[in-house]
Amino acid sequence: MISYRGYGISEGKPSEQGIQMDIDATLEFLDTNPITKGTKLVLFGQSIGGAVAIDTAYRYEKKVSGVILENTFTSLPNVVQHVLPKMLSVFISMFVIDKWDSVSKLAKITSIPILFLSGLKDTLVPPSHMSALYKLAKKTSKRQVDMIGFENGNHNDTCSQVGYFDVINTWWNKNSF
Repeated sequence: MISYRGYGISEGKPSEQGIQMDIDATLEFLDTNPITKGTKLVLFGQSIGGAVAIDTAYRYEKKVSGVILENTFTSLPNVVQHVLPKMLSVFISMFVIDKWDSVSKLAKITSIPILFLSGLKDTLVPPSHMSALYKLAKKTSKRQVDMIGFENGNHNDTCSQVGYFDVINTWWNKNSF
C-alpha cells in the first residue's frame, strides 16, 4: 500500500502526473527489491485510487495480474459535473487540470481480470460510473470481469458491507492469485 503525494502522510501536492511518477517509482522498487521481485501484482483502488489503478494497469499491463476497483469514476470532470450544480459544473470542468480519464484507458486493458465493487448508495461517485466502466471492460477484455453491487454501500463504507471480503476472496481464488 502506498500513499502517493498529497495523501496520507506523504508530502507534496497531488496531481495526475505526480501520482503517475509515484507509481513508476513504486513499481521500480517492487521490481528490484529481492523480497517482491517476481511476485504477482494485484492493484486495488478506491475512488481516485481506482483511477490510479486503471491508469497503472493501462501503462503496465504486462506487470499487473489483476485489478480491484471500488467506487471509482469515469473521469474527474464527470465527477465534478455530478457534485456541483449544472451551470457551475460545466464552467468548473473546463478548468480541471487532472482528467483521470478511466474510460479511454480501461478500453485498452484486455488481459487482466477485473473486479468492480460498487456501493449502490454512493453519493459522491454515482454508481452509474461503475456500471459504465464495468460494461466497457466486459466488452473489451479477454479476461474475467465481474461486478458486485452492495445495496447499502456509500462512497467510503462499501468495505464494511456484509459479504465484501467474501466477494474479494472468491474472486481472488477464482483467478489463482
